[in-house]
Amino acid sequence: AGAAPVFQFNPEPAPAASSTPVVKSPSPELPGRLPMEPLGFAAVAPRPWARLPLATLLAPLAALFALWLGLGWRRARLTDPRREQRLALAELPDAISAVERATEAPARIAALRNWQQLAALVFAAGHAAPAAEVLGEAVRHEHVRVSGVVEDEWTRLWREADLCLYGRDAALPTDWSTRAAAACSRARLKSLSWFAALRPSNLWPAAAAVLVVCALLPRADAAGAGEEAYRRAEFANAEQTWRAGLSVTPDDWPLRHNLGLAVAQQNRWSEAAAQWSVAFLAAPRDPSIRWHLALGLERAEFTQPELSGLSAGTGLAALARLASPAEWQRVVLLGAALLMLTVAVAVVAQHRHSRWLRLTAFACGIAGVAALASALTALRVYGPLAHSDAVLVWKAGELRSVPTEAGEQKSEPLAAGSIALWQKSFLGWDQLQFSNGQTGWTRRENLQPLYPRKPNDGGR
Repeated sequence: AGAAPVFQFNPEPAPAASSTPVVKSPSPELPGRLPMEPLGFAAVAPRPWARLPLATLLAPLAALFALWLGLGWRRARLTDPRREQRLALAELPDAISAVERATEAPARIAALRNWQQLAALVFAAGHAAPAAEVLGEAVRHEHVRVSGVVEDEWTRLWREADLCLYGRDAALPTDWSTRAAAACSRARLKSLSWFAALRPSNLWPAAAAVLVVCALLPRADAAGAGEEAYRRAEFANAEQTWRAGLSVTPDDWPLRHNLGLAVAQQNRWSEAAAQWSVAFLAAPRDPSIRWHLALGLERAEFTQPELSGLSAGTGLAALARLASPAEWQRVVLLGAALLMLTVAVAVVAQHRHSRWLRLTAFACGIAGVAALASALTALRVYGPLAHSDAVLVWKAGELRSVPTEAGEQKSEPLAAGSIALWQKSFLGWDQLQFSNGQTGWTRRENLQPLYPRKPNDGGR
């Protein structure tokens, strides 16, 4: 037998170890921040109020007061001690007509008994079937006015009805219905006083505890020419086009955002941050607006604490930037209206004794308190940025006593990033008021109104 074949395995030599080992990064580094695409639509956000309109706040209160009085009057009528008498007096004419129409004895007897019961109720005789003399005495009661009719007439009518009901073969006089209708038409109960609605028992039934507590503007069309120029990298032309559009619709926040893109591409980051700040205060929920505000504040030559906190979105700022200051102001009104509705529903629930209405009032109260608490907290976070006349100093300058550079007047440096309230304008100068009460004049080109006005609104 031949020898078995021998298989040999010759491994290749291992490569020499590298003198500079490669260390892999745990995650690729993300690119830095660049301006992104312009927004291709138009939108206008409502302006915040300098102060909440008093008339708007009082309107729900007036409606609530009217409802309250109406429910008080309704309860006063329902709890009127003479309610049964008034209802009986209203039914008496029909009862007399039923007596007149009755042709058979059983029908006439039933109609007469009904008339007697109603008459006894009207005059509060205190008996279901009083004697004629008792009724005559009751007619003279002070709460019933009987004009031109003496009590003897009602006594006579009652006796004739008794004879017909209980006498032997007694017939009702033929003119009985006529005389009864005339007597009824001249009987009047004293009217219920309007002041009855103001009684505590009617205003606060069952000792009820009263809980105390965006209009859209027309849209403007975006300047398409500016967007085309931007995409061709003609940023100066895009800036000029978008500025022209903002001169007509200064509250168009997408257009304002696009203008920030154009000036940022020309390395004017402070001005871009000012434009993006305006857009952010109009639409703080927009992702692109948030991105570019953070980019602008990072590269601008100024620091603004309130805007920086809102841009970071930490703590209460995360709540605040869910809506613009103007929208939060309207939430305040909504919360106040919900609390007014809570009081109204609670009062109605006490009148109606409705469990579902009480639950509805409780739900409205919770919603109103939540709306007010969140809105007031958010407006506190926005601080001076929520004022309709707020301006941002995006370029450092000087604050002067009078609107001129002539003369040896006193001046103070005006730091970029300051927030002030616009007061008035004069020949390219704006007067500002600061939180410490200081006022002064500075050049308009250094300022950016955070809520620009329309051309026909006057002012800035």
